[in-house]
Amino acid sequence: MKILKFLHASDLRLHVPATCWTMREEAIRAELLEAVWATAERVFDAAVVQKVDFLLLTGEVMDSEQVGPRGNAFLEKQFRRLAEVGIPVYWQQTDAWEGTLPENVFPFPEGETLVRKFTLSDASKTVFLVRWDGATPDLSRYDLSKLPGEKLPERLTLALRREGEEPNMLAAYTAVGNSESRGTVADGGRVRHAPGTILGRTPEVLEGEPSPDFGVSLVRMDLDGEKPISIQFLPVETICWREYAVTVPVTLHTAAELGNWLETQLRERRNVGESVAKRELLRWRLSGGGEEIQPVLRQIYLENLRPERPGETRVGNVILERLCRVGDSLSPPVWSFGLEVEDAKLVPESLETSESFPGDFRRLAVFHRNNPTAVEVPGFVPHTLDLEAYLSASQRGDRLGTATRQDADALNETLREAEILGIDLFEAANREGGDA
Repeated sequence: MKILKFLHASDLRLHVPATCWTMREEAIRAELLEAVWATAERVFDAAVVQKVDFLLLTGEVMDSEQVGPRGNAFLEKQFRRLAEVGIPVYWQQTDAWEGTLPENVFPFPEGETLVRKFTLSDASKTVFLVRWDGATPDLSRYDLSKLPGEKLPERLTLALRREGEEPNMLAAYTAVGNSESRGTVADGGRVRHAPGTILGRTPEVLEGEPSPDFGVSLVRMDLDGEKPISIQFLPVETICWREYAVTVPVTLHTAAELGNWLETQLRERRNVGESVAKRELLRWRLSGGGEEIQPVLRQIYLENLRPERPGETRVGNVILERLCRVGDSLSPPVWSFGLEVEDAKLVPESLETSESFPGDFRRLAVFHRNNPTAVEVPGFVPHTLDLEAYLSASQRGDRLGTATRQDADALNETLREAEILGIDLFEAANREGGDA
């Protein structure tokens, strides 16, 4: 039984650094900028450690115009590392290369139909790697007469394709690039696999369910066809994104108490499992809490709705800075970059029946959320939230008109934010003894 073992890595995207989308990230910005390079280096480390037959690179490796000369210099250094231990690289090339590639690198340029061969060290088996554009590969320039059936043997063929392209030929393994997420489709003895990108770069990665894995794939193919293809995930990320969802106790009253409690949660709840990351980036999601802490939670919620101004002191940032100091003492260090507050309890329930300005405001907002196109509102002067109604015919056709149009979901979110902001302003006016 002859086993081919190769490492499949995709979408290194050396030109795209990591970011937390916050002004506070200045403290670790150098670390974020270097993360993609350190993670990419781990890809080549894995190829050496695993003693693979070859490295297969697919997808967007870099944009040379954005990354500059460092990109070429980095890749050339890593390619030569592999050359020193006899590991070739098959590269589905999507970007121009300045100069001559090292002799162990075999590119598959865009726009070409290309077949390359790899022969095992004992010369017992030869594998074919194929890349083409369009629906069907034109292999007429290749002499296939000595192959069985005068065609590429399925179990010895690897196809290199982009996400969304369907292979129109039989291949045991289809290597998919240009895919952010990891995924595998098995069809009989054939496998179509995308390793996904090597690193999560923004908090958006936390929006998926579940959060995606970032790494490379160690692939083992039985070239005699006796065993199915095996794909092993290898994590390589040097930073990882996590989210803690916590329920705030009803016993908390102040921002300082909230900070104390979150510090305890960080020490007790942080991920203690195995991680290859050198830094964890943590977002907190807060819910619950009693009436005493709601003004603090509401302030954090409203802070998140508007851009941060240089030199501004925010309640949320004060708490986050404290959590970051604690996180630096952990291993790996944890940097808290965000406090998200669920809005379910940010408006006091007592306002549902309160005969007051805040109560009227609350009921009006709820009515419009349930009846987004209403003009006649019980107990209120007729009005509409369709802002286009207040524009002239010419204004409706320009950017101002575009800015006023919201779909139902966006309008509902805006009304909810306005409701919370309005209640906060009413409460602030009451505390100061004035009018909102």
